[in-house]
Amino acid sequence: MPPAVELHGGRPRAMGFSGAFVGLWAWDLTGAGHPASFSATAYRPA
Repeated sequence: MPPAVELHGGRPRAMGFSGAFVGLWAWDLTGAGHPASFSATAYRPA
């Protein structure tokens, strides 16, 4: 797959980010220091 570039005046110009980004944040609200442990994830488009 070629990189995401656009020619501008005969020179390549980067078009920026062309992928996907996903983040997951977990916080132990008990204060006991339990680690985050996930056995499954699901994606449901809006």
